[in-house]
Amino acid sequence: MKLNPAAATLAINKSTDQPWLEEFRTRMIAAKKLAMVTALDRRLAELDELAFRTAIGSPRAGLSLIERVRESVRIHQEFLTRKHLDKRFRAARISAMVKRWGEKEAVSRTVMSLNMSTGLELLAKYSRLDCAYEQIILDFPHEFHEGLIAKARANLARLPQQP
Repeated sequence: MKLNPAAATLAINKSTDQPWLEEFRTRMIAAKKLAMVTALDRRLAELDELAFRTAIGSPRAGLSLIERVRESVRIHQEFLTRKHLDKRFRAARISAMVKRWGEKEAVSRTVMSLNMSTGLELLAKYSRLDCAYEQIILDFPHEFHEGLIAKARANLARLPQQP
């Protein structure tokens, strides 16, 4: 049976069946149909991005300081899992800090020890700055001292402006 590239591309772009897409990709590699492989790679990347955005969700209103820190840890774990190609990762360092010092002190120590959190740009990209320790500090100013609030504000100000 001869492959109709236009029909195949349409099917690829509509499909959410990842196993089928991966199996079809394997067949296209064997057939040396590189344009189809490129289309399949693009669609698989789109599905991966969609699954990741679903996993991290969107900001939720009304959370307490402790709940915000726990959500931040959860989001950090999702970023680690994605970075390490879907191997489930626990944010062990952050979790240990929270267990040892509590949520408020872990946030304080982390922000005070860094010029800027390494994940701020990533959190901004995915509209999850609510999980940035700096933003948590600004949202609960009565819980933190003025020097820490100023540092949090400065760190957030270093972010490139979003269009």
